Amino acid sequence: MSDQEPNLGTKLENIWNSYSPREQFIAQRRLVDTSKCTLQELGDQLDLTRERIRQLESKIVDRFEGRVGDYVRVLRKRLVDKYGAMIPNEILARTINEELPDSSIRIKALFTKIFLRYLKYHFRNGYYLSPAGEIVISNYAHYINTNNLLLVDELTLARINLEFWYKYREEIKECLGLVRLPYGSFARNDSVSTRVLDTLKHLGIPATKEQIAEYSGVSEDRLTNRLRLIRGVVKVSNNMWALGSSKSSQYVGVVDEMLTVIEQHGGQVAVQTLKAEIKRRCNVKDSTITAYLYTAQFVIEDKMIRLSTEDDVRLRPLAQTIDGRTGNGAPYWIINVKARHLKGHSVVGLPPELAFYLKCEPNTRSRVPIHFPLDCRDMSITWRLASTTGLQIGYLADVLKKLHVREGDRVRLIVQDGSKVGFERHATID
Repeated sequence: MSDQEPNLGTKLENIWNSYSPREQFIAQRRLVDTSKCTLQELGDQLDLTRERIRQLESKIVDRFEGRVGDYVRVLRKRLVDKYGAMIPNEILARTINEELPDSSIRIKALFTKIFLRYLKYHFRNGYYLSPAGEIVISNYAHYINTNNLLLVDELTLARINLEFWYKYREEIKECLGLVRLPYGSFARNDSVSTRVLDTLKHLGIPATKEQIAEYSGVSEDRLTNRLRLIRGVVKVSNNMWALGSSKSSQYVGVVDEMLTVIEQHGGQVAVQTLKAEIKRRCNVKDSTITAYLYTAQFVIEDKMIRLSTEDDVRLRPLAQTIDGRTGNGAPYWIINVKARHLKGHSVVGLPPELAFYLKCEPNTRSRVPIHFPLDCRDMSITWRLASTTGLQIGYLADVLKKLHVREGDRVRLIVQDGSKVGFERHATID
């Protein structure tokens, strides 16, 4: 193309000079400037209607394409033949610079904008995507975001569109913002959580904190406050940790992302910075983030937020949290039976002081034997400092069945001698 006379750069300058001052102003504001001016804003400045601005812009583009359409078509074929559905941004920029070595920034920007209109590719995270490519990348992103994946399984991504994956594998990973971890897993972030999961997946067996630190490169000090917080990592013995189910080991929620952001900022970050980053990553409401900010998992001081330590956790005296005491002085908490509880769903809302009284540890799931009714499965207690709904009490189906309760009934959870848990119907005294 560069051998033709006049060359492309000269043609573009001639086209620009052929525009009237008003047309040049419209082209500058709508096609050249980085921050695009709206039709309404431009119409107000020129005292024209939006429709008239649209017509003038269309004429500007048509005249441009009519004069250099052959260049545009040849360049499109060259790039599409070589790069297909995903054209790297730096490749497009370099190609246009090579075609217009002596042209002004304005002319290069104008040609780029007109070329992209003809190309009909859309920009996304470093790549221009064809319509078909944009659909596939959106499907990948939707799968990752909908499932809140922490570790990304490469084979699963491949199955979404096998042909596209094997043709553009590296480009897809870069466009999706995935990073490769030391042992081959892919993740959206290189963080303590993803490093630990990647390490345990690589080892394939339970490991001590010291072993995880050695293989992951994360210091033991940083692991001390994090292992219990990583979803999918479970404590299997006194100092041994392992992956949970293959499903739970891959999933991450808003709280995990908050921990990652704090970690990436050196242990503390401005509250507003954290909120903005979480809204971008998780697409959740500001009220949702705020609710988590004020849980016991975090400490806010001078508009900065950090992860809480054991010394930061404040619990109320037991007497302030119980609903009453039995005749022999045992404390009890009342559960209002709902339909979902009768179907096996967990009970939520009981205070963390109950877990502490039963000698459970924060950010763990514990099993507690039920002494009455007899022959019931052990109760589970999940105590997460970041919970906005209190404790999660599970495995109560046997209990509720033996007590013959229905929706709307009330049940007492009684703790005798600080460790023996039992349940009975709660009778209201008139």
